[in-house]
Amino acid sequence: MVLDVLSGPAGMTEEQAVASVRTIGLIGGPAALQRMQAYKDAPQRGVRQEVVNAWPRFDTVEFTESILARALDAMTCSVRMQARPSHIQWPHPCFQWDQSAEGTAPNDS
Repeated sequence: MVLDVLSGPAGMTEEQAVASVRTIGLIGGPAALQRMQAYKDAPQRGVRQEVVNAWPRFDTVEFTESILARALDAMTCSVRMQARPSHIQWPHPCFQWDQSAEGTAPNDS
């Protein structure tokens, strides 16, 4: 369907790649997550930001492991969630906890 006609980022302008990533994010699901992998290491900041913006539209664990795993060493994210995810060890060097989302900070254990 739509995912089949979206090519990878090679040869795209930043604007085109951002639009493609946004579309992939809106589609969501396993096939979209697989297609998103082509954009995870894009050199353009706008494309990488759009990849991160798509995170809430996918399974958090799968997205973190398949898309963000390599990038997390070089970035800090402010995470706003209803509950602290149990699969992330706290404190985590790559995340800043937004205490207003849950009302309490994660414990350090």
